[in-house]
Amino acid sequence: MESKPLAPGRRVLLGVTAAVMLAIGLVYAATHATEGIRRAGWMGQAGRLVVAECDPHRGSRGGTTYQCYGEFTADNGVAVPGLSRLDDTSSSPYRIGKVLKATSDGHGTVSPVGAGYALDAWAEFLFVGVAVGGIGVFLGGAVLARPEGRLLRISTAVCRAGLAMIFGGGVSALILAVAGLF
Repeated sequence: MESKPLAPGRRVLLGVTAAVMLAIGLVYAATHATEGIRRAGWMGQAGRLVVAECDPHRGSRGGTTYQCYGEFTADNGVAVPGLSRLDDTSSSPYRIGKVLKATSDGHGTVSPVGAGYALDAWAEFLFVGVAVGGIGVFLGGAVLARPEGRLLRISTAVCRAGLAMIFGGGVSALILAVAGLF
């Protein structure tokens, strides 16, 4: 069975979609690459956060999340002046006075530290950064597809790489998310 080339309008639409999906994956990966490392406690200034307040925020679907603030003290005993914002939006408020192990980015934002937090961050990174970027790569290969010659072999290789990214990123993210539950 012979494949037909895409119409020029569909090729442009598919190309734009491919570029957008790849851009989303690349930008997310670039901006969130260190999140799992920081949440594991391997980066940033280690210390403790004493929760002082939690503010409720009503979501668009009626759910409530809480943004918490507190006083951060580094492990070397130096307290950061003012309240630090906890980089963790949870579905229930932390108890006032609760002490959390955290790392500071040095700009007033602290992240909770622990294996579960790190696994969640890496799962999100793999899903959005790799799997969504893989969709862009796959669609890019489809844009390159021509029914004849060398370009078909190149586009097939690009499509396979995109499928590998989608499958690898998605399955890895699922495994890490499930592991984070335990």
